[in-house]
Amino acid sequence: MSETRRIVTGTVDGKSVFAVDDKVAPTTIALAPGAGFTRVYGTETLQIPVTGTAVSITPYYPPVGGVTVTVVTLPPDPKAPPPADFDPTPFMAEAQEKLPGLLELMEPDGMHVTPTVDVITIISGRIVLELDDGAKRELSAGDVVVQNGTRRGWRNPFDEPVVMHVVSVGVEAGT
Repeated sequence: MSETRRIVTGTVDGKSVFAVDDKVAPTTIALAPGAGFTRVYGTETLQIPVTGTAVSITPYYPPVGGVTVTVVTLPPDPKAPPPADFDPTPFMAEAQEKLPGLLELMEPDGMHVTPTVDVITIISGRIVLELDDGAKRELSAGDVVVQNGTRRGWRNPFDEPVVMHVVSVGVEAGT
């Protein structure tokens, strides 16, 4: 996985500026070999003008009214289950430290619901989006999904990683 060039504009003293122009390395975790999470931008509120310097927020998912921009790389699904004596505890601790909040909403089978509206663009590769009733859609490069807080899981049964650009906006959880 390569670094992502990040350019963030802003306004300083009434003038448009390039506030950030750098490269961001993906965050990786041992629990998911081959996966990468490149946190490109995040802010807790959407308002203008902004200086453009807020480039990341914690936890992983944005608060209500906040936004995050992430490049996500997911490897092919494992071909075999983990060994019976596999203990995920140290791996979960690493994931919580590096990507706080990411796994808290994740079910053991990978299904999850987040308090966000997500706009996901498939950059390369293919992936399957599965909803809670078992309905599935195969997605490939150029496809865009607007994910409205539904229960879902991402499956990569293919032989190559998928790279997705994800914009998440924090919203009030409904009933």
